[in-house]
Amino acid sequence: MQPSEYRRFNVKDVAAGDDYGAMRYALEARYRKLAGARERRPTSFSVDGGIGQLNAAIGVMQDLGLADIAMIGVAKGEERKPGLEQLFVAGEEGARRLPPDHPALHLVQQVRDEAHRFAITGHRARGARREPPRAWRTSDPSGPSDARSCSPISGDCRGDGGERRGPRACGRDQS
Repeated sequence: MQPSEYRRFNVKDVAAGDDYGAMRYALEARYRKLAGARERRPTSFSVDGGIGQLNAAIGVMQDLGLADIAMIGVAKGEERKPGLEQLFVAGEEGARRLPPDHPALHLVQQVRDEAHRFAITGHRARGARREPPRAWRTSDPSGPSDARSCSPISGDCRGDGGERRGPRACGRDQS
């Protein structure tokens, strides 16, 4: 898969911390269009997680009529150390373990690490968009909320109670 084919989804209508719900949302959003098309379907994909995440993915793919796509779940091993990952293959009982120096395990780790890198980069970019512009931050804020609420134009701030305060309250003496 090329990086141009990577996708991010703003998960909606799923409770915070519901990993299975978020996975269902993203898989449905990603693969709903592919359900009728044959030319751009993947032959396989991996899920970052164990048997629970894999079963959630299997359920979505069955609902979409894409159960013929091979799926694998990659779970962190004991003590979350690299090289101890467990691989759960759809349709098989139990977990597989590859030797820590096995080339196939290294490939699985690289795919997982790339997915994490992509997700974290997107998460950080989204958080940065929520932060106020650097010009609005003061070097000497008078309170915890002032750094986010001082206007560089008027120099006024909003106090903790929402009342407007002058520029001196923000540490911006404009005289």
